Amino acid sequence: MKLIQALIRQGTSHMITWLPADRRLMPGVEVDLDKDPNDRWKVMELYMTTESENIQRGWGLDLPRSVRTEV
Repeated sequence: MKLIQALIRQGTSHMITWLPADRRLMPGVEVDLDKDPNDRWKVMELYMTTESENIQRGWGLDLPRSVRTEV
């Protein structure tokens, strides 16, 4: 699945996240991240696209235990 990195805003909160790539997705469009219809975020900027399997999800868990920072 192709994803696009986006800067989104809700009120004074900003977040950079990955969204499903869609030709209708552009700055100014509102998206919802949850099933809650009141939780709407406005797309501010779009960045790079990539395939979902290329996104690192392990948060460093593939590193040796001596290098990890978890407690």
